Amino acid sequence: MKKIGIVLIISMVMLGCGATSPEMLGARKILKGNWILNSVTFDNEGVYEINVLNGIPAKCIEQSRWKFIDNNNTGHFQITNESCAARLFQNFIWVMPKEKKGDFYTILIKPVDEKQRSDMNNKGYRMALEQLNSETMTWSSITIVNDEIFKLKFNFTRSYINPK
Repeated sequence: MKKIGIVLIISMVMLGCGATSPEMLGARKILKGNWILNSVTFDNEGVYEINVLNGIPAKCIEQSRWKFIDNNNTGHFQITNESCAARLFQNFIWVMPKEKKGDFYTILIKPVDEKQRSDMNNKGYRMALEQLNSETMTWSSITIVNDEIFKLKFNFTRSYINPK
């Protein structure tokens, strides 16, 4: 009886402190590792110059390689399109908040330098995590370009090649 009471108290403390749900722990494990951002798509027709993640042209970030490390919530992405003058390597800290935003969990990406200090005055980018499984991942974000609202989708596939 005493053991049951202790287990109940520990469970209540964990729930009260906002312990990570089993669903969120599973998502973090799936996210861990290497990914390729295959494409950035949007729902508006036409040709637009859209920048993402601190001014990187969407076309330049396509085919970039991403690494997520789950034990310390860090990672980096590397732009592999050599015809783009944008940053070629970016460290980041990532967080998956426990609560859903609408129908989706979100992921927050915060660019940092090599010493894990924010290089954008502590700002980051929140994306809806629309789809995540062991092989594919889709993020979405809303942005405004020329007074038009765009829903951007970031389409990833798992990579089994380690980025540098």
